[in-house]
Amino acid sequence: MVTLGFIIAIALVVAHHQKTLKAPQKPKADLSKFLQVKEWDVYLELPDTESKVSYKISASDPNDITLSSAALDQLVAAHPECANANTSTKITRVKTTPPPSDNKQIGAYYYFDGARPSVSPCIGTNIDQTQTLSNQAYDLWDKLPSYKNVVLNP
Repeated sequence: MVTLGFIIAIALVVAHHQKTLKAPQKPKADLSKFLQVKEWDVYLELPDTESKVSYKISASDPNDITLSSAALDQLVAAHPECANANTSTKITRVKTTPPPSDNKQIGAYYYFDGARPSVSPCIGTNIDQTQTLSNQAYDLWDKLPSYKNVVLNP
């Protein structure tokens, strides 16, 4: 009886020890909330309001990408005078040389958003309408991922 009790006690101690050795697994990030830029090996966090975002690498510079969203595409389709609005949704990465102060360093690279033009993407005959369209374009840009939320392998 004593031997049996001793064996049960050892079994309980071993079982408890094995349970505590198991490291809790880190939950996987929900990648549907990120835009993966494969060429840069980074993920850009998407805002809650926009999930259909795509990018194009610049033909002239592989360190520039232009972003597009379903909402921005709809704006451009509805207002041909805003056809160039999506060319301002740019993210640039720079190695070693820091860009302006509003940047984010990830590893050896700094990321920052492209400069916004004035109301030029939506020039029209009515200045109030032009300003409204320009503000809509900028509101959409603000909802797109930017240097503020660049992450590596979420």
